[in-house]
Amino acid sequence: MKKFLITISVFLILFSLGSGISEARKKCLIMGLIPAEDPKSMIQQYTPMKNWMEKKIGRCIKLFTATDYTGVVEAMRAKKVDFAWFGPFSYVLANERAGA
Repeated sequence: MKKFLITISVFLILFSLGSGISEARKKCLIMGLIPAEDPKSMIQQYTPMKNWMEKKIGRCIKLFTATDYTGVVEAMRAKKVDFAWFGPFSYVLANERAGA
């Protein structure tokens, strides 16, 4: 059930980012990752999920990491990241600073 709710949440977020606009569908979505390890390890860890999401939504996704959560929040605020994988604390900060 939890996996189902997470999947539905991801789809709702992705479709709200611009579904229905054919030009926007050609652009890759950028997914921000809060670093917990070195960036290469993070990319390797999240690549299977990225590939699964690409197949489900029919759009390419690029992974973005920063040196800390503030970098991801600022990238989101500057519209350089479309969505991000936040933990509870970093989500609260991202919501306050970038309207996540």
